[in-house]
Amino acid sequence: PLAANLTMRNGDVADLLSLAGESSIPASGTVSADVHVNGTYGDPLGSATLQVVNGSAYEQAFTRLYANVNLADRLITLAPLSLVSPAGRIDVNGTFQHPRDSFTTGHAQFRVATTNIQLADIKMLQKQNAGVGGVINLSASAAADVRQVNKQDEVTVSNIAADLSARSLRVQNQDAGDLTATARTVSGTVNYNVTSNFAGSNINVTGHTALTKDYPTTADASIQNLSVEKSLSIAGEGALPARGNLSANAHVAGTLQAPNADLSFTLARANVYQEPINRLQGSVHYSNTVMN
Repeated sequence: PLAANLTMRNGDVADLLSLAGESSIPASGTVSADVHVNGTYGDPLGSATLQVVNGSAYEQAFTRLYANVNLADRLITLAPLSLVSPAGRIDVNGTFQHPRDSFTTGHAQFRVATTNIQLADIKMLQKQNAGVGGVINLSASAAADVRQVNKQDEVTVSNIAADLSARSLRVQNQDAGDLTATARTVSGTVNYNVTSNFAGSNINVTGHTALTKDYPTTADASIQNLSVEKSLSIAGEGALPARGNLSANAHVAGTLQAPNADLSFTLARANVYQEPINRLQGSVHYSNTVMN
């Protein structure tokens, strides 16, 4: 049996971290919280809310961080966890159903949504590359079952659905194009599709992965008219004396333990280290036992 009640108003995040011996964590803000919990360790009941306003973490400022958790009989509901900042907004909702005598196994469902994430406003990214930019929007949901097998936790993921769009991407202050991706689960198999016009090319990836042990996968990828020179420049390797147009096709099948892949490529109208190349073609076959 357990019981806990906490009310906090206008606390200082930095002071609380210092009291907890975690003063090395660079975070600030004003925190308020209400926690009222009873029931048992395996089946807690009650609610908890947390709010931090006008804060920052690792030099990333945010306007508001809010979390609300409801604890009912064999059910935990997170509705919502939200973060609002100048870089955009993130919302997370979820539920976890568990046996009355266990808090470590059960069935989880969650949904994540981001709204207009501005890459140029994310400090950690700008520290690594001041020329990163673009707008990211994501909506994703999934379910998972957590169980114990031979005294070890095992997680089985199911019902994945996701929509991702990345617009006006920039790397090294250069236009890197757009990207869209979708994923849907049908009869225990995730079907996905990715398209991009990176560096002026046409890139497409399609495939499906079964949500079973070893995750059997079949996927095809195609790259058409990718500028080698522009790709190297975007990657920060523009000093390499290479140019040309690259096209490639790949097919992957098998499992994580026993993959098989076939790759064919063509490099046309190229010049590498001042050596002109009219056309270069090749193919590669890979398996977990041989590559040729």
